[in-house]
Amino acid sequence: MRNRRECIRCALLGVTLEPSLHAETVDVSETGLAWRSPHALVPGDVVTIEAPAFFEALGLPARRVDMQVRDLHFLGDAQYRVGARFIAPPDALTVALRRTVLRLQRQGQELTDHVVDVLVMPHS
Repeated sequence: MRNRRECIRCALLGVTLEPSLHAETVDVSETGLAWRSPHALVPGDVVTIEAPAFFEALGLPARRVDMQVRDLHFLGDAQYRVGARFIAPPDALTVALRRTVLRLQRQGQELTDHVVDVLVMPHS
């Protein structure tokens, strides 16, 4: 899988995107997010993420953010990897994403073209 992000992306597994999406995160960067989902989305679709666990993992109060789907890969076993970019994220979200990516990068979770090491973020 080719890395199409403008910024460093890091593994971020196991954070639920409920209730807006029945999905769990795969990786994150300052500009985008990828998740595993049983639902295929079409590149270009706009989705709103309202997921308290995701924002909590970033150290933010529950919020919502719009994202545009950029790519879709079938993973098998009725699962898809959906990649999307943030649409006009609030400044607080951008700062929190930058802080999270730096923390994950320091822990060796930076990704190149392959997901090799995975960090499971604690969440409730």
